[in-house]
Amino acid sequence: MADKEPEVPDELADSLNDLFNSLSSMVKSELQLKNKSGNSDEYVQQIDAIEQQVTKFEAVISVLDRYVSLLESKVQSVSRHPTP
Repeated sequence: MADKEPEVPDELADSLNDLFNSLSSMVKSELQLKNKSGNSDEYVQQIDAIEQQVTKFEAVISVLDRYVSLLESKVQSVSRHPTP
């Protein structure tokens, strides 16, 4: 009769199981991070678009400011030298 050997834990199988569990967790975390990053990319694009609009508004405001200054100068000049 053959004696049964006592079952010895398979260290290689346990190590591989731990490795695959760790890899699985790491991949899940990476996917979650990528998903969050993808959402933030959309916000970054919106912020860039807003920044471009603000730059255009600032340019328009600068032109209007110079125009208003010119008009103020003309009004002051006319008020100092009224026409007879």
